[in-house]
Amino acid sequence: MTEPHEPAQKRDEPASTASPSTRATERVNVAPAPAYRIASRAGLLSNPHGGELRGPDSVQACLDILGAERLGHGVRTVEDPALLDRVVARGVTLEVCPASNVALGVYAKIDQVPLRTLVDAGARVAGGGAMKTAIPASLVKELRDLTGAGMMECKAALTEANGNIEEATTILRKRDTFRAAFRGFDPRVVAGFDDADRGRLMADAGIVRNRAKIDATIGNAGAVLETAAAFGSFDAYLASMVPPPPRRRGWPPTGSTSRSPRGET
Repeated sequence: MTEPHEPAQKRDEPASTASPSTRATERVNVAPAPAYRIASRAGLLSNPHGGELRGPDSVQACLDILGAERLGHGVRTVEDPALLDRVVARGVTLEVCPASNVALGVYAKIDQVPLRTLVDAGARVAGGGAMKTAIPASLVKELRDLTGAGMMECKAALTEANGNIEEATTILRKRDTFRAAFRGFDPRVVAGFDDADRGRLMADAGIVRNRAKIDATIGNAGAVLETAAAFGSFDAYLASMVPPPPRRRGWPPTGSTSRSPRGET
């Protein structure tokens, strides 16, 4: 996992003399903050990434600016004892992903990931899987690696992970009935679901009948619409998260004349 809302920083960048809170605000792209506020009003979980490639500053920014309740990575929270105490006090779960940490050069080896320090401090820690297209690590592999390194007892966690995989498989098998039950997943329709629709869904044996998940889906649809209204469209919101393409220095050459494939000016 990477931290898309955190701008790159040179390793030899001089330390700032500003306060930690100011540094965190300076170093983190706060563009997603409005979307996080919209999601929070809809009752959705704030679960940004931070504290992997960047240090504890990014964790503090996730807490202060994005209202993080759960944090992707967060392992470098250990570098700031006061911040670690704050994470523990707030009950923020840290989704550790050791394979990602090693692949990205944050730590040299799995057993250097400071999981034990986090656990001993009382932090809530969960295993997290990396994007398989970038880092070949599944959640189950992560938990097995941690067990092999003597860093955690995770028989129960492995059982839970395998159960989650089975649940995901069940949902994939039911995707056609889910699509029909939720009216093609059109957010404009789903956001308007009322108690009668909730009752209809709870009575539908073709889907996983879980009231909390049904409510979350309806809430998500409302958040999509609110985000779209705030940014002009949901596509515009997604586009606002994409950095501009790099410019090639000296291209196009000054005074050049572009030509069509047929050689016409």
